[in-house]
Amino acid sequence: MRLIISRGRALSLFCSFALLKSAAPQLYDIQAALFAENRCQEPLASPSSVRMIPTTCYANTIADGPPAVSTLAGSNATASPSAPAAAAGPGASNTSSAYSVVVSVPPSYGVTAQVEVRLYSDHCVTTTAVIKPVVGTCSVLLPSENIYAVYSLLDRSPTCNTQCSNVRRLQQSFFESVDCSGIPFIEYVYPADGECLRFASGAERYSLGSDSNSPNATITEYLDQTRCEGFAKQYRIALSHCYTLGDTGRSFKWRMLTLDTLLIRSAAHRALLSLSDIVRTLLGVLSVYLLHNVLTSSS
Repeated sequence: MRLIISRGRALSLFCSFALLKSAAPQLYDIQAALFAENRCQEPLASPSSVRMIPTTCYANTIADGPPAVSTLAGSNATASPSAPAAAAGPGASNTSSAYSVVVSVPPSYGVTAQVEVRLYSDHCVTTTAVIKPVVGTCSVLLPSENIYAVYSLLDRSPTCNTQCSNVRRLQQSFFESVDCSGIPFIEYVYPADGECLRFASGAERYSLGSDSNSPNATITEYLDQTRCEGFAKQYRIALSHCYTLGDTGRSFKWRMLTLDTLLIRSAAHRALLSLSDIVRTLLGVLSVYLLHNVLTSSS
């Protein structure tokens, strides 16, 4: 029952919803090679790099040594020996409790990819700084910790050969029914390799464990904490099991997202964007037509 109440807080404390309002579908995860100085020549001892899911609210704990990540083939971005010192960017703050990253400019012919890093004083609601580094260049990541990064993009496509993402994800889907039937009315996606995340009531980790085929996952909550430290409460969840949401008549369930599922979701997002573009174009044509008729009749 505690698990149901704990997860139910996501509905009443949905303050970080703005993070999900990305203008473009996020087809890449992001890797940051970390450095201890502003020319990106001295690698950070531990961790040497981190992988991030776009729009996720991460706790500012990189200097504490979050779970290390394995080196991915073709994804070791390094700065050139003559790289200029990284600037903190306009409005950069020396204090932050959390951060999020998105791909603001996806890679395409003739366009250099760019990411957008946002720093927050809370659980990704109050922005304290916005940094927009170009992929492959040295940029500040966490000014308060004097940590700098060179970013690279990790492809989420199942057909990826180089610079591929292997970030595991958990998806929580909420339903208007008591038996998880029908179409979810809201969904959350979390990284599931033990990364420290922020939420309205503190910090938390999601873990699938070393066996990806395990039917269970673990949630560890650090209530009233800005980092994953101190007193913790842990819950074991059964993947694909339907949980009722108290007496609300609603329900939810968890599942691990695969690359195939992510690709379908991204394709559906692109299709929706294309449809909205068509609708806006038709409305624009209709407006011009109506305006022409009004001007013609008045003359």
